[in-house]
Amino acid sequence: MNISTNNPQFFWIGVGALWIFSAAVSAMDAPRADDSRFYRWLYRFTHLLAANLDRAFGATINQQTTEKQ
Repeated sequence: MNISTNNPQFFWIGVGALWIFSAAVSAMDAPRADDSRFYRWLYRFTHLLAANLDRAFGATINQQTTEKQ
């Protein structure tokens, strides 16, 4: 079985995974004072990860759009 990463299917799988992750992070309730330390850490970590992924992929998308103009 030959798997090529240039296949458009991999792009759409990645987009779908990123979209699902982003939706899951957005659906998390903000931690309250009585929530566990783990939930507060998880909330901050997932939001940090989502923001950095958005920044990383947003920069490449903006760069590609600018190059086309």
